[in-house]
Amino acid sequence: MKTKFYKFFLIAVFLSTYNFDLFSNSNKENKLIIIVKLQNLKQNNGQIGINVFRNDAEMFQKPYISEFASVINNKAVFSIDNLALTEYVVVAFYDKNRNKKLDHHFLGFPNEPLGYSSTFKFGIFSGFPSFDKLKFDYKKKHQKITINIK
Repeated sequence: MKTKFYKFFLIAVFLSTYNFDLFSNSNKENKLIIIVKLQNLKQNNGQIGINVFRNDAEMFQKPYISEFASVINNKAVFSIDNLALTEYVVVAFYDKNRNKKLDHHFLGFPNEPLGYSSTFKFGIFSGFPSFDKLKFDYKKKHQKITINIK
């Protein structure tokens, strides 16, 4: 009887410490490719910044991920690894003066061209951008999105 108990105990300890990657929502191999294209812009010498947000509380505060890349042939390509499969918002902007921030007018509106991970277009009747209006569903291990900045 004692040997059965010890075998059961050893198996239980082993199983409780083992990492079951087969059953977990592992994101080690996930890769999101973001292609940001500049359209109809005369300048091509700045850089493109992207801000990735995970939820509404982060929106326009502190992004989950913030990266910059130089513009080459009117586009920049970003590769983000190890993201969990869920909803995200990506806001891309053309950083003309390379100061690594989105500049704003005195009224608070962006002073540099923007693009979003959805088809949202800022206008009089669109309302302000929100997580729900800008989100996309990241559901494939290798996914590519294209954002156009106009």
